[in-house]
Amino acid sequence: MESNVRCIVNGRLRMAGESQDVDFQDNMNMASCWWCFGTSGFFMFRNYFKTAWRHLMKNKFYSGINILGLSVGLAVGIIILLWVQDELGFDGFHKNAANIYRLEIRGGTGSSKQIFTIGVAPIGPLAKQQLPAVIDQVRLMDNYYFSLYKYQDKVFGDENTVFADPSLFSVFDFPLIKGDNSKPFPDDNSVVLTQTAAKKFFGSTDPIGKVIIADNKQDFVVSGVIADFPKNSGIQRDMIKDRTGSILV
Repeated sequence: MESNVRCIVNGRLRMAGESQDVDFQDNMNMASCWWCFGTSGFFMFRNYFKTAWRHLMKNKFYSGINILGLSVGLAVGIIILLWVQDELGFDGFHKNAANIYRLEIRGGTGSSKQIFTIGVAPIGPLAKQQLPAVIDQVRLMDNYYFSLYKYQDKVFGDENTVFADPSLFSVFDFPLIKGDNSKPFPDDNSVVLTQTAAKKFFGSTDPIGKVIIADNKQDFVVSGVIADFPKNSGIQRDMIKDRTGSILV
């Protein structure tokens, strides 16, 4: 117990049983200096703030113009930065984005040169068959066959529909929330819906196995549901039908 006793001898702090002294007065002076430094810094900042405020109040018009210009400049800069970030990140959420390429057809020369993002259907399978570097391929085709879709008493004509190969769900990161991701189209009349489209047609009920009638002449069975496509995705659809179905060759 005696070793824990502290005493002050001639302005020095000494632990009982120890021979080493600590200058108590120096420690007090150091604490005082730190307190003075913090206090003086506060008063200095307050004086700077007062001076700046007086200057603003004295020149309200020019100060307002400067503040407005600075605010607009910052806002525009932030908007441009966000836009550039969004553009650079377009379709970048796919894990294999660096290895995914879109086939384009270029025609003409010079000023008449044109680039088309469409091609003939056999190019994809042929490239996969004959080019070792091509691991897989996906073909997308816009819907020119159906315009009205009906389920019970609900009829919709504004569905953004596309025909696609089943590999769409393996090449791109569009996993099925409901359904079999390895076999998204069990048959030629299967269709995959986004969450928004599924809710519009079927509400809160399970859409799997439900039948949607297209133009009162062909039935499509819902085989899967995917999350809505991200805003920065180049693919924006509501319904995805089997590209290898009986309608298309």
